[in-house]
Amino acid sequence: MPDRARLSLLARRFAICVVLVTALAPVVWLFSIAYKPTSDIFASPPTLLFSPTWDNFSSVFRYFNLGRLLESSLIIAIGSTALSLLIGVPAGYALARSTSPRAIWLAYFFLIIRTVPPIATLIPFYLLMRDIGLLGTWWAVIILNTALNSAFVVWMMFAFFRAAPASIEEAAMTDGCTDFRASSPARSSASCSPGTIFSTRCSSPRPTPRRSRSPCFPPMAPRTSHGERWARSPISRRCRSS
Repeated sequence: MPDRARLSLLARRFAICVVLVTALAPVVWLFSIAYKPTSDIFASPPTLLFSPTWDNFSSVFRYFNLGRLLESSLIIAIGSTALSLLIGVPAGYALARSTSPRAIWLAYFFLIIRTVPPIATLIPFYLLMRDIGLLGTWWAVIILNTALNSAFVVWMMFAFFRAAPASIEEAAMTDGCTDFRASSPARSSASCSPGTIFSTRCSSPRPTPRRSRSPCFPPMAPRTSHGERWARSPISRRCRSS
């Protein structure tokens, strides 16, 4: 019996190791590519042993303005997150305190908006930004992210505000507070703070390479096109030589 229990424990540990290796292998391979020479990156079959190099990192700093890219990412992330919370939190509170039976259906309608793929809104949004003169500005991306993320914030905060006791606001209004000031304790209560934090996390856009290539995104380096930077990169030279 002890031998069977020991074998079962070893089998479970072996299964855990297999799952960990399968899950971490792509991550390790991705990190290894960052330190591989260009010739080893495109080698076939792939090479497992190589001499680490810093050329890939120096090429990134040489061909891309990382300071400008970081500035754009921070402005867009902070701006879209702040606007999403500014619109979504009061709207979620209004729906949660509404006595209409259609309020919950309206909240689920905002959730349906979240399921719309952002790529499906690219062409109409591009034409809209072109017509109002915001094409190629940070505001174009901020407004697009806000339009998609604020709907999720409304639905999320609607559920948290419904769980918050209305007696807190009733006591505040009894003391002479206005509707806005009476809702402040509900927003800061323990039951609503996790919803605000989670909504902030989900509303923050993750910077990706395709975000910098968006037609609504401001040009990072107006004097040098992406094609010229790619033509001068070591990866491009390796592709042409092969």
